[in-house]
Amino acid sequence: MIRIAFIDNQRDGLAQVRSILSEDNFSVDVYKDPQFAMDSFQRRMPDLVVINLPTSKIDGVSLIEQIRTSSIIPLVLLSTARDEIEEIMGLRYGADDYIHLPISPRVLAERIKALLRRHSSLLAHSKTSTEAEKTLVCGDLTLDPSTHTVCWKARQVNLTSTEFRMLHALVRRPGMVKTRDQLLTASYPADIYVDDRTIDSHIKRVRNKLRVADPDFTSIETLYGVGYRFNPSTDRPIAIPAFAANKLSVNHDAAGPNTFPPLSRALPWPKELGVVALRSRTEGARASK
Repeated sequence: MIRIAFIDNQRDGLAQVRSILSEDNFSVDVYKDPQFAMDSFQRRMPDLVVINLPTSKIDGVSLIEQIRTSSIIPLVLLSTARDEIEEIMGLRYGADDYIHLPISPRVLAERIKALLRRHSSLLAHSKTSTEAEKTLVCGDLTLDPSTHTVCWKARQVNLTSTEFRMLHALVRRPGMVKTRDQLLTASYPADIYVDDRTIDSHIKRVRNKLRVADPDFTSIETLYGVGYRFNPSTDRPIAIPAFAANKLSVNHDAAGPNTFPPLSRALPWPKELGVVALRSRTEGARASK
């Protein structure tokens, strides 16, 4: 639940605003003593602070300056004074909004909610931008957005900016399918028209460049009629028949130090094993006659 703190030493001055916000499922805390509020904020910072201190020894601007030393939460300063200098100082020292009183309680509540939405959107954008700049390591691929470099098995692969953005979009969500429209959005500005064939051509060039570094590269997979995905591991384990698995098993209680470890996954089926098994069955059948 979003917490809103009111530092307000006026008796019931903003009670109606607080009531409206509480009805909208916001948690509302009220502090009449600014110093008590600051002590409380050190334990847990609210999501937004509204300051209304017309009769306090501590002015709102000083309080904003203190909060700004440790937090970027939205701060709203209320005042009955029409003092331009005070308004400028409040905004300069970190207030996100300066609101003149009196004001309709519902309008004030909506302005507070709008400020929370804007702050939440900015945080989300900042997080996305930060994640986009992180170096991605996915299997044998290393992709660094800050330098636009790509390495496959420690070998550098030179991509154009469009190819890089397209590969980056795939690698950010390995194993997840990206449609051509999604790759288009990630790779081109909104005002440029590009058809599906262009996307396919870019993917083909990216594959070819990665195959120069590794002829066995198969990690970019096509899902016909859907799109593409980056699969860092394209190995397909093959199940071993039960009788063969029993013959390949090792009793490690009785085995010596040079025996193989137990099978932890399915292994490819060797052709020689099939021939031996068939020959063994044939010889056994002859002996029984």
